[in-house]
Amino acid sequence: MSLQNHPGINYENLFNYSTMQHDIVAHVLTLGFVAHAAGIVYFAFAQKDIHPRLRTATIMSCFIMAAAALNLFRQFSSWNDAFTWQGSAYVMEQTFSNGFRYFNWFITLPLLLTQPMFVFGIKGKSFMRNTLIFVTASAVMVLTGYIGQMYEVTNPFLYWLWFILGSIAYVPLLVVLYRVYFVDRQKVPVHIEKLVKGLFYFQVAAWTIYLFAYLMPALSFTPNGVVTRHLLYTIADISSKFIYGVWLSYIALKISAEKGYQPAVEKLTALD
Repeated sequence: MSLQNHPGINYENLFNYSTMQHDIVAHVLTLGFVAHAAGIVYFAFAQKDIHPRLRTATIMSCFIMAAAALNLFRQFSSWNDAFTWQGSAYVMEQTFSNGFRYFNWFITLPLLLTQPMFVFGIKGKSFMRNTLIFVTASAVMVLTGYIGQMYEVTNPFLYWLWFILGSIAYVPLLVVLYRVYFVDRQKVPVHIEKLVKGLFYFQVAAWTIYLFAYLMPALSFTPNGVVTRHLLYTIADISSKFIYGVWLSYIALKISAEKGYQPAVEKLTALD
């Protein structure tokens, strides 16, 4: 049976790669691992300057960083094991799979979605309602993406069908996320308001990069398309987890200072 007829195969396995193509993928996966490993240390130390009532989001970032770092290390190892140098190109020795990413997202995406509510002071029924929608919609979106990527080589119809179903689940998630940032949250000073609005648009933009990475088999069915896919995945990972987490923790630091929390005031003074 050819690979094109093998259910569950990812399109990375259909090509041979030049040294440059192979190494770029290996290097960007390494970059993603190192960024998130460093993030564990950053958020572990950052939480001490944030008001205890807002600190939960920063603690959650430590778990998100750990899960992402482990996944990217697994992806890097899988990529290096899957292809061996045959004198003129890197050739598949064993299959490479992007499926591990989806199980990581099962863990990290609900955490990323609920983090802002701890910073923005959303509680009670609003917190429970938003969390239920976040967890349900993200689980559906990740599950449909996981199923869809199994057909990216063998069945274009099912590949696009599961992509569309996942995109439908993305809509309520975005609607509730908008409510968290602009409707349900507590009011903050104008200078913090700008940071909050900016973070919302940055978060949506970062997540959109994942959609383009998922669609690379349809956009560029070539070795360079594979390289582009992993560049996009790594950019999205670092943006939507690490940079997003730093931005959110800075907002939490600002709000903590507004509440008169002395460690936050001292930290911001040192930064200024």
